[in-house]
Amino acid sequence: MLKILRASKGLTQKDVSKLLNVKQYNICDWERGRSTPNTDMLIKLANIYEVSLDDLLGNKKTPESTSSTSAINEYVKDLHTLKIIRRIENLDTKEKEQLYNTIDTIIKTMFGK
Repeated sequence: MLKILRASKGLTQKDVSKLLNVKQYNICDWERGRSTPNTDMLIKLANIYEVSLDDLLGNKKTPESTSSTSAINEYVKDLHTLKIIRRIENLDTKEKEQLYNTIDTIIKTMFGK
């Protein structure tokens, strides 16, 4: 859950570690379930990820947590799209134009639009 929330905010483990003033390996350990953040860190993580503590801890007792969980599940479906967007952002202007032209041609060819 922590990794999904972090990725949904477009943050790296390094970004979160700086925000919390902890080592990056702490973030990795929390995300992999090797250790658990203390209460203060949980509160800070909830604020960073803009979720309730219930949502952060995976409690599904409130209607809000159901909608947040649905939003996270939607995000997971689009994680591949996010990765592609990040790769596109790293292209230079010429490469982006070539990519856009290629995509345009594919859409016209496949869908006639």
